[in-house]
Amino acid sequence: MQGRSRTQWYPDGNYQVSYQGQANLSFSGLNASFQVTSSAGGVTTGILHLEPQSHPGTLAFYVTGVNAANPLKNLHIISPDANPAISDTFRPVFLQKLAPFNGYLRMMDWMQTFGSTVAHWSDRTLPTRFSYLASGGVPYEVIAKLANTGHKDPWICIPINADDDFVHKIAQLFATNLNADRKVYVENSNELGRIGRSLMRWWIWPRRKKTRPLPRPTHGADGPGRWQAAGGDFKHL
Repeated sequence: MQGRSRTQWYPDGNYQVSYQGQANLSFSGLNASFQVTSSAGGVTTGILHLEPQSHPGTLAFYVTGVNAANPLKNLHIISPDANPAISDTFRPVFLQKLAPFNGYLRMMDWMQTFGSTVAHWSDRTLPTRFSYLASGGVPYEVIAKLANTGHKDPWICIPINADDDFVHKIAQLFATNLNADRKVYVENSNELGRIGRSLMRWWIWPRRKKTRPLPRPTHGADGPGRWQAAGGDFKHL
């Protein structure tokens, strides 16, 4: 197996690697060097030295010698500027870039709203997926985690094909995972109210008989003000 990643936003230094299963890892590009430091209790750890700034380019990694009965899993490559005391998911530099903004976080792109094929709750991206480059976008649990960590209110975009079960379950997920002091702004797809948008024409005319009213919600099951709409194109949660 081979993978590639662009790493121009990462620092030079030693990256902590850990994984489970039986396999051999190797890396090339960015002046990479990898050394296994321990293997005990089913977990292999190592140090991957990279120089994305000094030797920019593309990082390639290779997996060979995979044991089919115990394949590679739970692979972690942790940046040297990570700080678990701040977040076990988001690098401090990312959170610092968000800090000056006092508005909501509109997650349209993170949720892969344009052209989304997500219709059912089972179509969503799970946090356990190896890569979040998926048709369902970033897992909703990760979006909630970013909102909590960065003290921001998320603006989420409901996939245009989502059924009622999906809508109820995404509401339940954010009600469960978000801190009580956070609000959720909810939009049905993306800017369906803009006249002339091809997406709006597709939504209204072929599905005219199926289109249900999209009232402006003022509150939800979690209390007044918990769920708020960001405009006129939203489903009531």
